[in-house]
Amino acid sequence: MQTQASFHKDSNVQTSTPDVLQRPERSPILEIPPEILSEIFERFVPAYPEWPPLSGILSPLLLCRICRYWREIAMSTPTLWAAIDLSIDNQAEEQQLELLDLWLSRSGSCPLSLSIEVTVRGSPDTMPHPSLSQLLPTIIRHCERWVHIKLVVPLALLHLIRGNMPLLQDLAFGPTHLPPDDAPPPVTIFDMAPQLTKVVLQDCFVPQAIRLPWAQITHLEGLCLYEGECVHILNLAVNLVHCTLCIVCGTEYSPPPTIITLPHLRDFFLVVRDDETDLRKVLNHLALPALDTLHVVEPFLGQDEPPDTRLDVLKNLFSRSECVVRELRVVDPSITESSYREAFPSVKSIIFL
Repeated sequence: MQTQASFHKDSNVQTSTPDVLQRPERSPILEIPPEILSEIFERFVPAYPEWPPLSGILSPLLLCRICRYWREIAMSTPTLWAAIDLSIDNQAEEQQLELLDLWLSRSGSCPLSLSIEVTVRGSPDTMPHPSLSQLLPTIIRHCERWVHIKLVVPLALLHLIRGNMPLLQDLAFGPTHLPPDDAPPPVTIFDMAPQLTKVVLQDCFVPQAIRLPWAQITHLEGLCLYEGECVHILNLAVNLVHCTLCIVCGTEYSPPPTIITLPHLRDFFLVVRDDETDLRKVLNHLALPALDTLHVVEPFLGQDEPPDTRLDVLKNLFSRSECVVRELRVVDPSITESSYREAFPSVKSIIFL
């Protein structure tokens, strides 16, 4: 009896449900004017120039899946699509490239912030999948809107990076792998980007194989460079103001014939990535008259030399540069702080790290 009564009770509830469904209340969110909802959406995704995820929370694609009204607003708000982060491998599928093309088309005429990174699956000599050859043409069609770009692509595609880039300001760039010994002549790229001043060189960047407009660059970060490559770049990038170099030991090194003067370099950070690096191969050939902050790893100022000789490397640099250093940052010091202060009395701040 109790079961039957419960059944009748549930039946009564079920019979009342269709009446409720027949009179749905309009959601308050649908009453928000499109321009206000569009502004809300802009605050939902990461602030430009940060890259939103392609899917999931914080992706503009999520906004397109809530309801038709939201989808229409999201698709008609170009700023939602002005940044994209796409990682693909060298066997790229058509679907990924179609998504990239769709995303860029929705961005309208907005300035673009792009991160396009190709990872190599298999041997570096493996030719890219035919569909990948459409990757660069797809984004280069919009190169006049590039502002912030991270681009890591196979060497075989570098020659496609051509076009007028009047808005490009900062660039993170490199090939997916090192060039072979019999590499073709160096390729010149980004030479039509008059506002480009900030560059990050990715791990496999080789300056002898890739020419950039070095003279206009003011902020430079190199993630993996031989000592000789550092000297080569510093000889070309004469207008640097801030420079960070992560250095590894190279097998071949030819010192420059003359001292390299960087008249505007204020902040110089030298980071070591292996145990054989010799920072003297860089510092001994520089004059930095505007130097304000220097960051060095002390043991690599001469691993085979007594501690006082390491101090001489810095003394000679400061004397040759005729600079007034405000801050000296020393990593892994073996010399006492008092010895540093005695050697460099004019340096206001000496920081041991």
